[in-house]
Amino acid sequence: MNVHARHILTPEKLIGAFRRFGVEGPVFEVISIGPASADGDVFLPVRSPEAGETLDYLFSHASNDPKEA
Repeated sequence: MNVHARHILTPEKLIGAFRRFGVEGPVFEVISIGPASADGDVFLPVRSPEAGETLDYLFSHASNDPKEA
């Protein structure tokens, strides 16, 4: 196994993770992996406990959002 491979963030590794929409945005939890987008990204169904809503959010965006401690 490539030593660096375990540090590459994949959609699967985000399931169950809590992150924030931007630095000061609300917290969201990644629920599962959704369909691929037209440009090759992946939609992740996420839930915002604060808003009580579920929405599809792109992996490329979620992976750049800060982790919630």
